[in-house]
Amino acid sequence: ASRGLSEQYRRAVEGHSPWQKDTADPQPIIIGDVTEAGLAADLQEVIEQEGIRALGFIPLVCSGRLVGKFMVYFNRPHAMSLDEIGLAQAVSRTLALGIERHEGESRLRNSEERLAAELTDTKLLQALSAELITETHVEALYDKLLDAAVAIMRSEFASMQMLCSERGTGGELRLLAFRGFNPEAAAFWEWVDANSFSTCGAALRSGARVLVP
Repeated sequence: ASRGLSEQYRRAVEGHSPWQKDTADPQPIIIGDVTEAGLAADLQEVIEQEGIRALGFIPLVCSGRLVGKFMVYFNRPHAMSLDEIGLAQAVSRTLALGIERHEGESRLRNSEERLAAELTDTKLLQALSAELITETHVEALYDKLLDAAVAIMRSEFASMQMLCSERGTGGELRLLAFRGFNPEAAAFWEWVDANSFSTCGAALRSGARVLVP
């Protein structure tokens, strides 16, 4: 959040911090006159174009770790007094507590959502296990397995292949079922051998899991 600052200035200084992320016990940094502070030329130009002549960097600290900064700006040279710095630090502590509470609530929500998703996935797997026991139609099994995989992995595409060791040298992979691919793509992947420049071809060659982020 900001007050009195232009969009251009906010974009120019986005991400800037006078402290390293792992700084232990960061302290306020007060600049009473930006023209005498020895700032980097590009940063000083941006600050002066905004009409800022003095400023203070006040660290926001949560549980001993630096999480951000609180800034105060003046349109004239101004040496902040100890009382002013103390007041700014009190404000920063309140802000840091708010951030810490927000992060805690966010972690709790994420945890609850993750548990709910895991419960849903577990119920889906249980239902699928029951169907696998009674289902006699093999193709229907493939479809149900893929539907469950897409739901659990939250993916847009999925496919299932079976190794046919009697084909070619080292066997070939035959496409059993797929989700999300168009018919032309499915036809292309109907058979894959170890010479294929694809993830499934690489898995066939190596006999190991292949991940492509």
